[in-house]
Amino acid sequence: MGVIGPKPTMMTDSSGGTSIAVAGAAATIYTHSKSISFGQYFGIALHMTSSAGGVKQTVVMEQSWAPPTTEGALDLNWVTPNGILAIVTDRTAETVYTASLSPVAAPYIRFKITSAAGNHADSLTWIRLITQEEI
Repeated sequence: MGVIGPKPTMMTDSSGGTSIAVAGAAATIYTHSKSISFGQYFGIALHMTSSAGGVKQTVVMEQSWAPPTTEGALDLNWVTPNGILAIVTDRTAETVYTASLSPVAAPYIRFKITSAAGNHADSLTWIRLITQEEI
């Protein structure tokens, strides 16, 4: 047995952009979903920036058994697995953050980004899903 990876994959917004705009204080953004069917170990690297103000964002992992009906939109088949907390809550630091993820055995993953008061209109977020596959 061996391991392939780690392999970072940029998460994108619903239009395919890797610089995910999280504008203002009441935004909710869903990344494009990714298949994680062959993954064994998972992590995340995220970076939030704003050139004109600050950031204040929460990022949670969502999973489902099928792709969303509409990428980038609320879908009731997508949930945060029971017992899984937010990856970051009201994060204001504009430095790279990494963490291990423990997704449930569901074939698809995406991330929900929400902003709060103090998040500037020019805020951008980059998320890399890091996967290792066991062979």
